[in-house]
Amino acid sequence: MRSLIFNKVKKIKLIQSIIIFNFLLLVGVFGIVIQVEANPQICGQIGGSTCRTLNNNDIWVLVGDSITSPHLYTDYLEAYYQLRYPTLHLHFRNEGRSGGNFTELATDSNTHNHCRYDRHVEPWSPDFVSILDGDNEGYVEQSIFANRLNTFIDDYIVGKSNAMPILFGPTPTYHSGGSLCGDPKSILEDYANEIVSQGQNRNMPYAKIWGEINTVFSTEFNKATPIPVINSDCTHPTPAGHLVVVESILHQIGAEQEVSSATINANTLTHSDIDCAISQISGDHTGITFDRLDNRLPMMWDDDATPGVEISHILDYNKYMLKITGLDSGQYYIKVNGVVSATVTATELQDGYNLTKMSSGPIYDKLINVLAKIRIKEGRDISFPHDSVQPWQGVRKFQSNADYQYSDQGLRGQDLKNALSSVIAEVNNYDNDIYIAATPEVWHFAIESADEGATCDSSHLNLCSDQSSCQGVGGNWCSGVCQSASCSTEIRADVDQNSSINSTDAMLTLRNSLGLDMSSTNWVTGIHTGDVNCDDITNSTDAMLILRKSLGLDMSGTGWCAE
Repeated sequence: MRSLIFNKVKKIKLIQSIIIFNFLLLVGVFGIVIQVEANPQICGQIGGSTCRTLNNNDIWVLVGDSITSPHLYTDYLEAYYQLRYPTLHLHFRNEGRSGGNFTELATDSNTHNHCRYDRHVEPWSPDFVSILDGDNEGYVEQSIFANRLNTFIDDYIVGKSNAMPILFGPTPTYHSGGSLCGDPKSILEDYANEIVSQGQNRNMPYAKIWGEINTVFSTEFNKATPIPVINSDCTHPTPAGHLVVVESILHQIGAEQEVSSATINANTLTHSDIDCAISQISGDHTGITFDRLDNRLPMMWDDDATPGVEISHILDYNKYMLKITGLDSGQYYIKVNGVVSATVTATELQDGYNLTKMSSGPIYDKLINVLAKIRIKEGRDISFPHDSVQPWQGVRKFQSNADYQYSDQGLRGQDLKNALSSVIAEVNNYDNDIYIAATPEVWHFAIESADEGATCDSSHLNLCSDQSSCQGVGGNWCSGVCQSASCSTEIRADVDQNSSINSTDAMLTLRNSLGLDMSSTNWVTGIHTGDVNCDDITNSTDAMLILRKSLGLDMSGTGWCAE
């Protein structure tokens, strides 16, 4: 088992080394200017709280009760940060426990259900510790809750870990009929007010989510056909309810709303972009194609949580925009890497379409994969209800080992950390899988007419399937594509047209695949420039094939089609 773990670590380290080497190669050879995103800040709801910055390799432990333990709002929150800031390697750890409260977190005892902070939180050496608590405090008066909260902050989060506290909550409780459940005089709202007071007076980030969630939930209960937001136990939100929870957290800690945006004029083929790079634009008023490289991507949630989009403002924190003007009226497919990912109208594209809405296709698959990697890191099933996997892995394995070392071996403090170092390293390697999965990549977009009954004509050149029909409606048949623009000489491997195929062609092709500006290079634009395996996409695979060709290596079986 030790050798298997060692081999896995070596493999991940090798992958990381290759990524770093290629990054340095791009910077050194191409002179690429890398846009560095400002680190995210976590603030307080009303501005009285000092903002705190998340830095590279920060560790954030999310402590809570059975609202936290299902791996819903916590995993969505992690997905937001991992996808929005892919160059910032952050470490999130879920520490939710059914029935959790300040007492069991802090009480020193050898039993497995006490002193959870010492056994499950402190060994991580966290930089941030968020706490969502309140439902299991016995509905005590606000002053007692305040004393428990202060003690936990001073003696544990700050006293033991020297970490920054982040205060969340609490979430409201309801009967299925809509009335408040088990909350005499709305004491949970008093707890929420205490969180605001603590955050402002002690300069700590905080989010009073009770009020916003209460408004959404109560409004939903009053509808004739409400979206289920809370389970029949009157306490635990559904996946849709958890989407409301994470949106409220993002809102109140001042999270960034913008992902990236691109605006393209289909008539002039000019464009503007923010936090992305657009290249390889072609087409006209009937449809266009282009490549897009985003610096970052929107967060992801489970399909079961999607009904929560309708009752929250989660899309406001995931503005992943595409705006195309100048298209003929009608419906259009948004194809990504050849796969239909959405069907929209020309008006929607002209107004700006949020690509976060796509529920299928390569981009959706990438986001879902990142969320799956987060669940794997936590040692949880990918599918709902995200129970622990067997044998235990990731954070769940760490928790089990921590309980054994703490209760059965009697280890404390640094001795406990030392005993857990190997399993902590394993969890960190799962983080590496998340970072790799979240790495931006170039997407090939095609905006094609989806009008029912549309045929090959001057307004739908993209539907012309042969040279005769294309030319019959005034189009130009260019290498199997009907277009309004004149055909140019077919260019594939010799991208700078200097009559030789060499490493410069490979480097130019890679640069173009990254969506970088080619205007200062010798790149010659053509329908198939750089597409040496004839898959209608120019990407890093083509660059590697050109490099292989330039070295005089055998090209059989590689897909090479340039000759």
